[in-house]
Amino acid sequence: MADALIRDSNRDFWAEVKMIRCSKAGSSVIVDGCCDESSISQLSARKYRDLFTSVPYQQLDLQDVVADVDAQLLFDSHCFVASSDVLRAISKLKLHKDDGDLGLASDYFVYSGPDLSTHVALLGLFTGIVIHGYVL
Repeated sequence: MADALIRDSNRDFWAEVKMIRCSKAGSSVIVDGCCDESSISQLSARKYRDLFTSVPYQQLDLQDVVADVDAQLLFDSHCFVASSDVLRAISKLKLHKDDGDLGLASDYFVYSGPDLSTHVALLGLFTGIVIHGYVL
């Protein structure tokens, strides 16, 4: 893909990414040097265990966070941003627009495919922004 883009500067990088994403992707047979299903499975288990135990917490602090989130959800339960809302918003974006500061361009979202909107909606990113009224 890189060679094709170098040879023909009129080709659009994000259109090329979209074409690749729409094709069937194969799966890797080697992950971090592991090449059989059992080793890959054990590696994944170790990585997830390390990830999920990497952030220490105090039980009382966690209870306070849960109580705060529950209270906010009860107060603002009418607000929920679904993946269809995110897809609809993305469909209204114009191509080749960027934020000017962080290097984000509308093309990233337009060509990202439906996976992005699902992840953004499931993570509650936009719902959280609407409920809490700010972005950090």
